[in-house]
Amino acid sequence: MKTHTRLLLALAMTFASGIFLPSNARAQAGDDIIYAWYRADKGLKLNGSRVIGWENDASRQRHLTSIRGTPKAVRVDTPSGASTIVRFDGESSIWRAAKPWGTLSGDRTIIAYARLADNSAGFLFDGATGAGLSRAQVRRGKWQAGAQPTPAKTNADKVDRATLAAVTGVWQAHAFVFTRDKFGNLSVRHMISDAGGLRSKTVATFADAPQGGLIVGSNCPGKFGLKGDLAEMLVMTRAMSEQEFAKIAAVLRARWGEPTDSAQQIAERALPEASGLFRTVVRKQGDDGVHTYRIPGLATTPKGTLIAVFDARNTAARDVPADIDIGMMRSTDNGATWSPMQRILDFPADAPGSAGNGVTDPSVLVDEKTGSLFVAALWSHGERGWAGSGPGLSPQETGQLVLTKSTDDGVTWSEPINITRQVKNPVWRICFQGPGRGIQLRDGTLVFPAQFREASGPAHSCFIWSADGGETWQISAPAIPGKATTSESQIAQLPDGALLLSMRGENTEGKRLWARYDWSDSLGNGKWSAPWFTVPDPRCQASLIAHPSGSLLFSNPNSPTLRVAMTVRTSIDGGKTWNAGQLIDPRPSSYSCMAVLKDGSVGILYETGETYPAEMLAFARFPLEWIMAASSAEALTLAHPFSDHMVLQQGGPAPVWGTCAPKAAVTVEFAGHNVKTTADDSGRWRADMPALEASAEPRTLRVISGPETLEIKDVLVGEVWICAGQSNMEWPLSKEARADEELPRAANSQVRLMGLDFASKYVFAKSFSDKILERMTPEKFYSGTWTRCEPGSAASFSAIGYYFARDLQAALGVPVGVINLAVGGSPAEAWVSRETLSADSRLGPMAAGNWLENEALDPWCRQRGMENIGVALKAGTFAPNVEGGGPDHPFKPGFLWDSGIAPLLPLAMRGVLWHQGESNALSAWRVAQHEQLFPLLVRDWRARWGRGDFSFFFCQLSSIEAGPYKSENWPQFRDSQRRMADEIPNAGMAVTSDVGARRDVHPRDKHTVGARLTRLALAQVYGQNILRGGPVPASMTTESDVLRVTFAQAGSRLRTSDGSAPRAFEVAGADGKFHPAEAKLDRDSVLLSASAVPSPSQVRYAWTPYSEGNLINDESLPASTFKLPAETGN
Repeated sequence: MKTHTRLLLALAMTFASGIFLPSNARAQAGDDIIYAWYRADKGLKLNGSRVIGWENDASRQRHLTSIRGTPKAVRVDTPSGASTIVRFDGESSIWRAAKPWGTLSGDRTIIAYARLADNSAGFLFDGATGAGLSRAQVRRGKWQAGAQPTPAKTNADKVDRATLAAVTGVWQAHAFVFTRDKFGNLSVRHMISDAGGLRSKTVATFADAPQGGLIVGSNCPGKFGLKGDLAEMLVMTRAMSEQEFAKIAAVLRARWGEPTDSAQQIAERALPEASGLFRTVVRKQGDDGVHTYRIPGLATTPKGTLIAVFDARNTAARDVPADIDIGMMRSTDNGATWSPMQRILDFPADAPGSAGNGVTDPSVLVDEKTGSLFVAALWSHGERGWAGSGPGLSPQETGQLVLTKSTDDGVTWSEPINITRQVKNPVWRICFQGPGRGIQLRDGTLVFPAQFREASGPAHSCFIWSADGGETWQISAPAIPGKATTSESQIAQLPDGALLLSMRGENTEGKRLWARYDWSDSLGNGKWSAPWFTVPDPRCQASLIAHPSGSLLFSNPNSPTLRVAMTVRTSIDGGKTWNAGQLIDPRPSSYSCMAVLKDGSVGILYETGETYPAEMLAFARFPLEWIMAASSAEALTLAHPFSDHMVLQQGGPAPVWGTCAPKAAVTVEFAGHNVKTTADDSGRWRADMPALEASAEPRTLRVISGPETLEIKDVLVGEVWICAGQSNMEWPLSKEARADEELPRAANSQVRLMGLDFASKYVFAKSFSDKILERMTPEKFYSGTWTRCEPGSAASFSAIGYYFARDLQAALGVPVGVINLAVGGSPAEAWVSRETLSADSRLGPMAAGNWLENEALDPWCRQRGMENIGVALKAGTFAPNVEGGGPDHPFKPGFLWDSGIAPLLPLAMRGVLWHQGESNALSAWRVAQHEQLFPLLVRDWRARWGRGDFSFFFCQLSSIEAGPYKSENWPQFRDSQRRMADEIPNAGMAVTSDVGARRDVHPRDKHTVGARLTRLALAQVYGQNILRGGPVPASMTTESDVLRVTFAQAGSRLRTSDGSAPRAFEVAGADGKFHPAEAKLDRDSVLLSASAVPSPSQVRYAWTPYSEGNLINDESLPASTFKLPAETGN
């Protein structure tokens, strides 16, 4: 018999017997064949610094005895009974150095039985630096294997070659076979054996190296360690064939199976610290021969007995159609111990054509008046689950809503009671209960949450009720009619008698959907409120209960996308807002159900597991006070304007603010300053930094409250400006006329940009998508943080804002930060607070009623609003919970104030750059309205910001022909802007009519506009002795038949942009009829005459939508559109 055959037989005998190789078997095989063999089930102990009991029978010198990080010994249940595995957290390893362990050269095989928890990065085994590094690892979803020579010659990521896909959550046997050919070239064959069979791949490596020492994990401290579980590892001194590996893999699976954490292990795991917390495992995969337990329901009977119900998915984890029964367990000691499982709904799985005859999604309800218990479930006879049901009422056509009833505290249960025909409309595809629990109203009515699916439309959440103790049932109207798909709801009664429905929203992104049902005399004649979104939700069932104290409790995975971190929250305002909650379990978690226990504490039955959330059903018990103690603002936070790479305003107090625990002390540290403050009763805090000096040195702003610390890095001090308005301010640098030459040189570490993207960006005359609608709230409309000015960040940023920041930074030599909030198409009224609009005697009607129906607003704005949200409004899929003014939209009065400006307050900044007006110049009455509205906007911002009359610089409307755009009233609008620039304190206007486009409302030259705003700032704010703008008419006199217009800001003299005579001037006499005028320049004046107007008394300039004017000063800055009456002179 050959040596390797004897070894294989000996190994098989040893694996089967569960002991190490006996000495005679080793002698038969050859001691040099098995180099090291590690079994985690041989009394392994980890004491924090050393390994005890991970023994290697081949040689004691090869014991792995050292620890890095915090690997854990975890007790598990296996087919052979209780055992132990090693759990690695991604930053831990167990190892033995090269000198005692030895060096293994030549052909070799390393076998492991392991389960990955993460397949992004991590080493299964490695070698000692300086002694040889042959190893295996996962990177980006692939296994890699190879060897790194000593000393290392190539990057570690490039040494190892990709082999097979790395799968998480599955126990697998791996073999890595290192062999060299006759030329000394090394190759690695990777073999994997699991339930899917055996597969392999061979790769040639870049280098050869021995195995010097052994590290289970990585030799890089704190980096690239395995994240997962390891049961066994075998190191052999020769290459193993695929047939040999297949036999050993079979023995490994027979011994270990799919190890799951033992009930004792789970129960001993530390819960979040709190008095009175308790947790235990009620059911786990494999108990009573059931593959998987899912869909928990929980209720307390009048006698104080806890009733737990759930799916017993007998043969597989999948939903119906399948062999699924409803299981039930009772506890009479508040969940400390539980009775054996009883199957209370069990249809024959072997019935012909039944496809398992499964019954699923239980919901439990207690009649407090009679003591009766009801469990509702969905029975699927054949392919009649969620997907396979259709119109009709029979079990052969559609899923059946069935009940079972107990009148003896859950000891015995009735035969199934089919109520499908009572509640299902025959045209619907399906109608059944919401999983979890039902409730009894204060008047004795029994209510189950429910859902139905239209014949060809979406699913709708609703409820069913019985007013006669469960004998007959009726169904409510849907909470959200139309196209919103909702399901798996839970229901509670509020203190005022109304019902609150919590729904899983299938088409929403990351938020729970809620609706209130108000009723008085008859439950069937109530009315649903508009729905609202709150609380993170990863499209998962959740639990909602009303506590006798008046509080609501809600449990679900605390993530918008992942089923992890089971959390319980409370609400004291009917579900409008929820506190931060308390973490029940940090692991993967999914469905849950809560109940109030007989002592007033709260119990929760929920799905959880180590690698996926359906491994077991766990029960936890906690006092209400623990949940109530979680403040709605407990976590230390900084307000949205604060992020890495920001600029703080120099030269005055710089407020820093955020939230934390109520009454908590907060310290802000920056640039040697240490400012202390205390949060108010709601957890809001603010600390005013003293006046800061400009600094280009990147520094860290640190906020400390109790054990929490937040750090904002790479913070500069300089000048901060706000950009706002509509599309010409929003217009990105990437589309600007000079983009090709400007973007490559845009990098400037002293310029910082905060470009706040908004939900509806680049969506115009069409319906908003569900994702946009979900963000159509003041809290979610904008998103974005500070960035350094680089070509990538500058490309999407406001071109005007970029050029302004670039030029201002160059002129001042200090850092400059610019925040852009501009929204294309937005009217000025959207940027004024609704309170200010409502309080104004002239403009108050703009904030009255539903803005979509308000004739005080422009028809175009209302039309565009309906184009965007009208379909969703009619379908009932968009009706956000707003206090007034109609549905949210960027054109709604006050919406952009609430969304963009209010969250910036009270940020220290220097001033505002504004480019807006097109949406307020579509008619003569809108122009007149704007002349009142814009000064109100400026006053509103200044009053609420509390920084005095800060600079407010705006761009005059540009030029465009009337044909392609409704611009007939632009000359009046531009002249109105000119007058307001003089009337509003500390305001300024940049003329842009000379850089307009005849047939495009978005002129591409933003460089010129940015430069003119910079000039305004340098002259008016920073005191530079330069002209702040173009010629401004200062006086007008008549001299016989000649009209003299004298200009301020002419410089040394007036000129024309093209060297020809001034044009675009017109004069009028007493009849008010304007005629073209001959114009001559005279130093700082223009002399005007017209034969048709012997006594001119009025003058206007560039009074057409597209300006042909050419008057400039000696700095080449253009004159504004204007219209003036004459004053009699000498």
